[in-house]
Amino acid sequence: MTLIKPKLVDYDLIKFPQKKASKIQQKIVKQDNTKFYINLFMIFILCIGGYVLYHRMTMKEQVTLENNANLLFLHQYVNETLNKTTETGENEENKINS
Repeated sequence: MTLIKPKLVDYDLIKFPQKKASKIQQKIVKQDNTKFYINLFMIFILCIGGYVLYHRMTMKEQVTLENNANLLFLHQYVNETLNKTTETGENEENKINS
């Protein structure tokens, strides 16, 4: 057996006054998402920077080896060119003296 509580007032028949939003509330309702997009853009930039730093860290040893190899190649090249110029200089002196 269910008991039905009597209702003294039928709320469907009463029209309550609707509260109108003030200008301040209208401004609050209209949200500007530019701050969200700026934050999203900054997070994107930070992710790119983090990836660049990670890539730089992983490639550090390889870059160091390449730089050392280039330095040795340059040193060898300079020594060979200096030896060739001194040999040609000595040959020219021998030709002049003979």
